[in-house]
Amino acid sequence: MRISGARKTTLLDVLAGKKISEIRISGYPKIQETFTSILSYCEQNDIHSPQVIVRESLIYSAFLRLPKELNDEKKMVKNY
Repeated sequence: MRISGARKTTLLDVLAGKKISEIRISGYPKIQETFTSILSYCEQNDIHSPQVIVRESLIYSAFLRLPKELNDEKKMVKNY
């Protein structure tokens, strides 16, 4: 990984839709719905328990951060 300040987190925030930005990927406009269904990451300031696996941490984060309108089943979808 690059040095601190290289804008890695900013890139992930843009791809995840946390920052508003009009970007293109391979020349095509980014479709947020596509990225929302395949992209997930834990921020560097998240605290993770060594007693749980990565998937459990991501699910916990999803329930805390995704909109209430998204049902529990959608929050638990496996995309692998």
